[in-house]
Amino acid sequence: MKKYFINTINNLPFVVMLAAIVLINSCSKDSDGSNFSKAGDPVFAAISIDSGANGALVYITGTGLGDMRSIIFSNKDVPASITPTLNTSSSIVFHVPDTAYGGNQNIILTNSQGKSITVPFKVLAFATVSSVSPSTDFATGSVLTLTGVNLSDVTTVKLTGTSDVATVVSKTKKQLVIQMPSTTKSRSTLDITNATGTSTTTQEFVSVANARVVYDDALQNGFQSWSWGVDKINFSNTSEIKCGNFSMDAGWTGDWGGLQFGGGSIDLTGMNYLTFYVKGSDADQKYLVSLDWAASTVITVPKNVWTYFRIKLSDLAPNKTSVGTFIIQIQGSPVTGNIWDDIMFVK
Repeated sequence: MKKYFINTINNLPFVVMLAAIVLINSCSKDSDGSNFSKAGDPVFAAISIDSGANGALVYITGTGLGDMRSIIFSNKDVPASITPTLNTSSSIVFHVPDTAYGGNQNIILTNSQGKSITVPFKVLAFATVSSVSPSTDFATGSVLTLTGVNLSDVTTVKLTGTSDVATVVSKTKKQLVIQMPSTTKSRSTLDITNATGTSTTTQEFVSVANARVVYDDALQNGFQSWSWGVDKINFSNTSEIKCGNFSMDAGWTGDWGGLQFGGGSIDLTGMNYLTFYVKGSDADQKYLVSLDWAASTVITVPKNVWTYFRIKLSDLAPNKTSVGTFIIQIQGSPVTGNIWDDIMFVK
């Protein structure tokens, strides 16, 4: 599948030409600023660009182009705004509407006498994803909601560089719901194809099945709770979840208390990151994150929001090849409880 990448280029000659057109034709305007160019038999000569993204500037030249009353992008009949002072008998200037749908279509220009010209054009409305819910972690069959623009005509979603295709559950212009496939990749962006072409998400998606897990719905890989200064640890919390069926809800009862999960065994060979989600409580709070008490870092968890942490093992534990104890220790006095999800190591 061919991929398109949009570049914005300053076209000085065009700007000069456009300024000249406006200046020359200003003498044809009456006192209220409208244009004297009368409707005629429109004939198309040239278009400045034959494809462009939403908001792109377009000018069409020809003869008999005066008094145009409508400019329609034919894919779902989306109108473009007309500026009468930029409409002359030989040219008309307008923007691709922000609401135009992508793909090959026609621009239909109609004057006050109902006479029209039709000009082929391709709107470059690439699918763009701004956020993902509930998380970018996924298991096989996970249903994710992608929010963005230009999503209503999506035909294919696949993990970049693979043949692993997600199922499109539903789609609107600003929202795409997909069901994730099985995969052997640990981390991947998504290639999303619509009528314009293929774009790649900035978000990276992490396969829980290909990670090495401390907690995901339950403690894994032999880990047990050796915590202190903490009570009400609920490993099957359902109030808020990032991936899977459960999250972990923990309350703190004493200063410098810690969630300590020991007795486990995870080989860190080939792993590049420690990742997890945490929902902050009533105030910002610092925590020490440690592997086997031999390597540690301090993180700040913002209050009342979910935050995703991805910590490089080369920074946290450059010489460790395995881990048997994972610690999250509150720094100072406790605040109300936090919710944690998907504590794991990924490639």
